[in-house]
Amino acid sequence: MKLLTIIGNIGKDAVVQEKNGKKQVMFSVAVNDNYKDGQGNKIERTDWISVFTNQLTLSPYLLKGTKVYVSGSTSSKIYTGDDRQQRISTAINAQQIQLLSSKKDGNDSTTTATLPEHAPPVDINSKPDDDDLPF
Repeated sequence: MKLLTIIGNIGKDAVVQEKNGKKQVMFSVAVNDNYKDGQGNKIERTDWISVFTNQLTLSPYLLKGTKVYVSGSTSSKIYTGDDRQQRISTAINAQQIQLLSSKKDGNDSTTTATLPEHAPPVDINSKPDDDDLPF
């Protein structure tokens, strides 16, 4: 399995799509890359990566401008653009997503937790039942 981990900003609000009878959330992430070329000129490049997840409950929080951490299996395909140039499209089937900032708060503080791909919803305000403890 090819695993890709990225940190970037969401390009537009996430959308829920139905594919083969299953719903999934899709959004794109802009990942910035800065480097110097052979002449010492600073080059800034942005790569756009499509992200898919089955965590439908995340959809309302995946808003344009939100900084996110995404990790998951990756796939790439080569296609010819309208300008007849070959391009590479990269997509991630996310197993882990963290919201690193919120569009509402406008800062870069971490505001949410990581959710595994098939995790059930958890009420963080509930207290464990003593009968459920293994000791």
